[in-house]
Amino acid sequence: MIKTRDFTFADGLTHGLVGPNGIGKTTLLRKIAGQIQSGGITVFGENPFDNQSVLNRVILMGIDNPLPDSWGIGKLGVIGKARWPRWDDERFNELLVRFDVPAKAYSSLSRGQKSAVGFIFAVASGCEVMLLDEPYLGLDAQRRELFYQVLREEHGRTMVISTHHLNEVAGLLDTVSLMGDNPISGPIDDFIEGILELTGPSESIRVSHRSGRGAGPS
Repeated sequence: MIKTRDFTFADGLTHGLVGPNGIGKTTLLRKIAGQIQSGGITVFGENPFDNQSVLNRVILMGIDNPLPDSWGIGKLGVIGKARWPRWDDERFNELLVRFDVPAKAYSSLSRGQKSAVGFIFAVASGCEVMLLDEPYLGLDAQRRELFYQVLREEHGRTMVISTHHLNEVAGLLDTVSLMGDNPISGPIDDFIEGILELTGPSESIRVSHRSGRGAGPS
């Protein structure tokens, strides 16, 4: 179980982490992953920072958590196997084929291919907790659908997914946590019922309350 000041992420569920840009979603994930020292956060009942027993069971991947540029895909697999006690080499190679990742240096991959490799790395790590920071960025439509399919395959692991596309991923989530001045969280069904999502230029979108008070940009 993961506990932060505002949220509790229960074991074995897929959790969505949402909020506006700059609110601190990536920072929170880094704290949970033990990359940043922070009080008030526990993972498996322990402080995750510089705690090897926790770090062996948690992985954070996303476009803002890149793998070493000069490493090739094969070397990434070798390093992953050496680093993670539950690394699954077969799963790693299977997903490389399914996502059609070329055997190149990480630095030469496209943005979408880097996102795919990061996600594959997280899945193959065997970690009980997967923290995924907007893991779909740059994926084309076909690979995006494959990403969602693999998420379904991994349901049962504890996953926290930072996303701006709640409408796309809602069907895969068990809970949603909304960061902000008044953070809230709850089961996905309860959460979705109270949310209206509008897309488009902010100056073109206005929401009027039935009472007629305070129309403004969304």
